[in-house]
Formats: sequence, structure tokens, C-alpha cells
Amino acid sequence: MKDRDWERQRDMVKELPGKKADAVILAPADSSNMTASAKTLREQKLPVFLVDTALSSNDYDAAFLTDNLEAGAEVCQQMVEQMKASGVKESEEATVLVHVSTLASTTISDRLNSIMANWGKFASASWKIEHVVTGFDLGKKTLLGLEDKNYSIAVAVQNQYKMGYEAVMAAAAAAKDGSKPAQKLVNTGIRMADKNNYKK
Repeated sequence: MKDRDWERQRDMVKELPGKKADAVILAPADSSNMTASAKTLREQKLPVFLVDTALSSNDYDAAFLTDNLEAGAEVCQQMVEQMKASGVKESEEATVLVHVSTLASTTISDRLNSIMANWGKFASASWKIEHVVTGFDLGKKTLLGLEDKNYSIAVAVQNQYKMGYEAVMAAAAAAKDGSKPAQKLVNTGIRMADKNNYKK
């Protein structure tokens, strides 16, 4: 399935009633367009656990994802530290670009909004921030930027293994005895990657 192919994902969800599913783990291809599918699953008494991306509704039992507000603040702090370490003075004018992959996702919009809101808390007033659309994790363009000595780049890398593992454990528990996680939103954390540690 291609990224953000929510129509295909919706069709796959429609096939679930005949598959004898006891719980569903869903990484929504679209935060808004997949809400009806999640609602249908809940109406069928199927526990729904989200991975990586939130829905625009509360039709799920728990979501295992990155706390986007916290991640945005951490990205700002790391970028400011890198700029200072590379000799950019607070009195100098500087422009920072923030790359995101799409604005159609609630998750990614939240990340961008947090970065834009937090920038002023950490950065000099003469350092401006703009955003362009590309990637959040370690995609090809990001890796090229990390390897280019002309740029200072900080990347928030999600803990995708933890997202998947915790969702599988929660789905198994729900299928076994109907138990659910204590929290509806479970922050699986991030790791900050830069030129010094991205290969580790």
C-alpha cells in the first residue's frame, strides 16, 4: 500500500468483518478520511489501536505515537544549540528551514505548529524560521542534508519499533481479556539525530 493511500486502507478495513479479527492496529493513512472507518470498527465492538498517526476523532482505544508538542520544542532547542556551536551569533540574521512531509496529516501539522510556536522561546529574535514540505524522519533528502557540511540539521526520529511493539501488546491484551492501556495517548518518544550521531 502506498503512503497516504487512505482509500485502499479504507477498503482493507471493510474486509475485516469476514476475517474474524479480535482487535485492529491501524496506522491511519489520513487523519480525517480514516475516522469513519475507525468508527465502524468500534461499532462492530473491535478494539482499535493507532500507531504513528492520530485520527481527527476519538474513535480508538489507544494511540502509540510521538508527542508532537514535545518533539517540536526539542527540535527548536537542538537547532539553536547547533547554530550557536557553529558560530552563528545571536545578533546575526539567520534563517532556519523546517521540513515537513505534508500538511494533510494532523500529526505533521501538530509538529509544525509546535516548532513554529516554540522557536521564539529558544532562538534569538534575529533568527527567522520558515517551513517547506519534505520529511520528518531520516528520509533520503534529510540524509543528504546531514552529510552536507554547509548545513546544520537536527532531525526528530520517532521510536517506530516501540510504537509497533506496544500496539501489538495492547491489541493482544484486548483480544485476550478486553483490557485496555491506562492512557489513551501513549508517547513513544523521539531521538534527536544530527551530523554527529545519525549513523548510530
